[in-house]
Amino acid sequence: MQLRKSKLTLALGALLALGLVGAGGYALAAPPAPGMQGPGMASGHDQWGHGAWNHGKHGHGRGMQARFAAMRDMRVLQHLYLAQGHRGAAEAMYHDVLAHTQNPGLRNFAYGQLARLQMMPTDTGAAIATLRKALDENLQQIKPPPAPAS
Repeated sequence: MQLRKSKLTLALGALLALGLVGAGGYALAAPPAPGMQGPGMASGHDQWGHGAWNHGKHGHGRGMQARFAAMRDMRVLQHLYLAQGHRGAAEAMYHDVLAHTQNPGLRNFAYGQLARLQMMPTDTGAAIATLRKALDENLQQIKPPPAPAS
């Protein structure tokens, strides 16, 4: 009887948590109420309104949306490969991504996930080598400061 109550309590708690997460996501996705717009949102154009994903400022837009979608796809594929016991296929997927993109965000993600996969059987040497390569690439992307004017 006690076990049955704890399972029921767990199930109700999970449903409540899902409801709260769903409600929070809805609240975040909903446009602000009239009169509640902050600075820069006057004139009826809010950050989530029409064309919000089309502007190319600061790396936002469709490119960012596609990058996040690619990361999600890689995570799901990795999960499926690991569920089937094909860790090598997951590693090959990340190597393939690294061979086909120069996008720094995707490359960082792929390097990080690849290093995590390499650490699974406690092969920390391969993981360290992968992360060092990622660090080298990231450091190359940083532009040196301009020389002082004389």
